[in-house]
Amino acid sequence: MVKRPRITTERNIAMALDQSALLEVLDALRTAD
Repeated sequence: MVKRPRITTERNIAMALDQSALLEVLDALRTAD
């Protein structure tokens, strides 16, 4: 098995946070209309 580097996990977490933040912004824009 290949050990996954810690950087990958941190990047995945950052990407997930970015995605949820983006969804929140899109949601706010949709409800603002």
